[in-house]
Amino acid sequence: MPSNSMWYGETREYTPSELNFMVSAVANCQKCQELGMCQPGACCVHCNYGAAMQATESLDALTKSRVYDKADTLNIIRQVSTTYHLKKEKDEKRKLIFGYIFLALLTLLVFMIPVFERLSCHDILPKIPYTDGPYNWKENVQKVMDKINSDGVYDCYIDGCIDCKDYSYTFLIYWYNVFNFDTGKSVLVQNSNYQTDFHHLFIAVWTGDRWKCIEPQAYYLKDWSIENFWGNKYNAMYNDWSYTYSYITSSRFSFDFEKQLAIKAGYR
Repeated sequence: MPSNSMWYGETREYTPSELNFMVSAVANCQKCQELGMCQPGACCVHCNYGAAMQATESLDALTKSRVYDKADTLNIIRQVSTTYHLKKEKDEKRKLIFGYIFLALLTLLVFMIPVFERLSCHDILPKIPYTDGPYNWKENVQKVMDKINSDGVYDCYIDGCIDCKDYSYTFLIYWYNVFNFDTGKSVLVQNSNYQTDFHHLFIAVWTGDRWKCIEPQAYYLKDWSIENFWGNKYNAMYNDWSYTYSYITSSRFSFDFEKQLAIKAGYR
């Protein structure tokens, strides 16, 4: 009576483990020959699968056919597995490349933002104000700075803190409403430089031939220039001259007050 360990149809008893090894030997032998790694003959003497291949050839026709059929199936499974892993590796490389490309484009965009801002209309200077008679801008600025020093700064936006917005707005109030200096000769400038983490509002005063950017918080210094006060954090390339009206009209003061101040600043 045949053993339970035998394959059905065997004429000589081999364990399932031995038969499975024959299947593996046939599959590997076929693959090596397909890849040109060896040729049947002398190479088989020193091959790890030589004995298994000899045993396979000694099998009866049915069992040998089944071994070769299983070997073909094994090679198909291996090929499918190899193809899957190659495709997975290729997809991962593609994702990695796309990730690098996206990161490069994002980095480029971050560095290009200042360029786009520079090319926008934000750097258009205010119109040249009319000057009637003698005009000493330094003397006017000094008076405003002394006023800030003596009387302080208004909380113009009720946000719980006194910052650059309040200093700049207070400067306009003193310039136009207290000292009644010439219309349109003091405006607000916003500067946002993400590279130096600089987001600031300050004043520009007409000197008679150009706009001079000054820092209202420098009221206690002899040099009020924005460059002197902030050093390398400030870069004039990021000046935005389009915010005077919006800052004036978004304060805590009445509509009429804001309207009159905006007119004096040259915005009707």
